[in-house]
Amino acid sequence: PAHHRGKNKAAAELADHARIRIAMNRNPTLALRNDSFRCSFATQAFHWVTALLVLAAYVVSKSDGNSLYSANADALRRIHETLGALVYIIVLLRLLHGPGNHPQATRPRPRWMNAALKIVKFAIFSLLIAIPTTGVLGTWFAGIPITLIGFDMAPPFAPLQRIGQLVMEIHESLGEILLWVAGAHAVAALI
Repeated sequence: PAHHRGKNKAAAELADHARIRIAMNRNPTLALRNDSFRCSFATQAFHWVTALLVLAAYVVSKSDGNSLYSANADALRRIHETLGALVYIIVLLRLLHGPGNHPQATRPRPRWMNAALKIVKFAIFSLLIAIPTTGVLGTWFAGIPITLIGFDMAPPFAPLQRIGQLVMEIHESLGEILLWVAGAHAVAALI
């Protein structure tokens, strides 16, 4: 009868809503891949570990009024460079995890918002690769070894001081740009 079909449809819709609510509220700690409602635990961990490492590297770089390359700042330089190396490793692992590994929107977004999301995501990942790379190259071009906690890596080529200074200025500018882009990303996530 027709009235049973209406009841079955209503029951199916209730069941669908219940499955959606369960999926939205389930504990994501065991999920290694994203579902349609939220990022997986792994993706969230990559995100927040990266954010904390970047923030810590920035704070350490600004904590001494002198250059990180002064003799007085050796310990801070080691910490800063180790944090930068960890950022690089975490970002590479995140990219291996899946650059497109993000949840689908639970409601449609305007095209401009999807475009902005892609541009900001590309900018952040590009900066997270470029900043440690320019840091290493600028340091080596300046003739200074990379000083990680536990060991040093000597420059593999002869110093070119002016190029080293230029690359380090680029490194610092990219760091500032990353903070602004990440700040805009954070504000957009809250809206």
